[in-house]
Amino acid sequence: MRWLLFPALTVGPAALALYGLRQGLPMPAVLGGTVALAVALQLLLERALPYRREWNSRLLLQSDLLWLGLALITSRLLDAALPARSGWGLWPSSWPLVLQALLAILLADLGHYWAHRALHGVPWLWSFHQVHHGPDHLYTLNFFRMHPVDIVLKTSCNLAPLVLLGAGPEVIAIWSVVSGVSAGSLNHANIALDTRWLDGWLSTPALHRWHHSQDPREGNTNFGNVTMLYDRLFGTYLRPRDREVAAVGVDGTPSRMRALARLGAFAGATCAALGVLALRWRPLTVRVVRLWGRSMISLLGVELELEGPLPPQGSIIVANHRSYLDIPALASLVTSLFVAKQEVGGWPLLGRAASLAETIFVRRDDPGSRARALRAVQRALHRRQTVTIFPEGTTFGGPGVLPFEPGCFRLASSMGMPVVPVALEYGRAEDAWTDPDDGTFVGHFLQCLSHRKVRLRVVFGAPLEPDRLQVQQWIEAHLRRPGAA
Repeated sequence: MRWLLFPALTVGPAALALYGLRQGLPMPAVLGGTVALAVALQLLLERALPYRREWNSRLLLQSDLLWLGLALITSRLLDAALPARSGWGLWPSSWPLVLQALLAILLADLGHYWAHRALHGVPWLWSFHQVHHGPDHLYTLNFFRMHPVDIVLKTSCNLAPLVLLGAGPEVIAIWSVVSGVSAGSLNHANIALDTRWLDGWLSTPALHRWHHSQDPREGNTNFGNVTMLYDRLFGTYLRPRDREVAAVGVDGTPSRMRALARLGAFAGATCAALGVLALRWRPLTVRVVRLWGRSMISLLGVELELEGPLPPQGSIIVANHRSYLDIPALASLVTSLFVAKQEVGGWPLLGRAASLAETIFVRRDDPGSRARALRAVQRALHRRQTVTIFPEGTTFGGPGVLPFEPGCFRLASSMGMPVVPVALEYGRAEDAWTDPDDGTFVGHFLQCLSHRKVRLRVVFGAPLEPDRLQVQQWIEAHLRRPGAA
């Protein structure tokens, strides 16, 4: 009966949406409810009937939810920007609804086809679209992993023409559900469906897996969203019968456009955090910094290899310092204040965000500044806040670490507190940033983040006595490249 699942999961949500509209429910509620129910059912079927059991991984769930939230916000903004549903009044509203739906699918899928081809064929557009192709396995939530530029382009080419022509709400609902849920999330779902009888003309999971192939000769095929009509017309249809796709995702070739897209996402997320941090409400500040860290790790493609237990709240964390990425990485794992050199406060955008996040700034060459910073650390610890300190005083690419400054260890000793050592090491030596030897922040960012993944090993140790040399030796002993023996 698996051959019936795909048509049932395609037609069912569209019928449910139509029923909701005819009951007088508002369009946002109908579409939102239908999508939620359909996605929930697909997630259950992924567990019950997996196509590949190893693809049922939750490693990306946190970043999936962030991308889903971004996609929903972008879609709502686009919906508000579209003109009234009456459009130009050219739509054949007198036709039977079935014929109107077929016409809508043919017109919208044509626009979607060429938008999708452009996202693969134009290098600067591919830098945005490859966010969607990044994971090395396919699953329901992968569909929602789309950059706002990707969503704007596709919507402008598929849904907008229907609205401008004057298609009615029922037609818009059918296209939105069929393209978004049925042909969208369902085509990415890790469900073992038998669609051989439909693969010739409809976009199905079996066909869409080839579109996600790591091999560009296979991946630049099957661009259609609902039908395969235009892939057949324009020579991009692919369905090998003798094998299944070997590997999905994108290869690790560095891409400057990928880095530029990530730089834009970094700036956008930091600006959003700034808007909330400006409220200066401490309970909200610590949560925003944690969310910002998690967002950065996801948006920038940083893959964390975590070892050891996370420390309790109110700890002193002492870590070696390899890169500016250390801060969002640690912020994504623990709720903490950070101690940073005074110069960071003058950086564009980041400096303002760090200040509003209650970062403790210090001038290492100024005894008065060091004393004020230590008093600020002490006050934070009395409030049961965790404080993260980089006692090297600057970034250092290694090998090993620079000599640790003694101030934080003296403070911990005077307060009778242990310190939690953390060792940070990147998968590639060039991912470390040592200013000024490695050039500007933007230059290093574009070089480092041009890779598909940046791997960072984070090792949390058990609390140690605040002995500077002992902590330094522990961290040095736990530094190694991820994957090394």
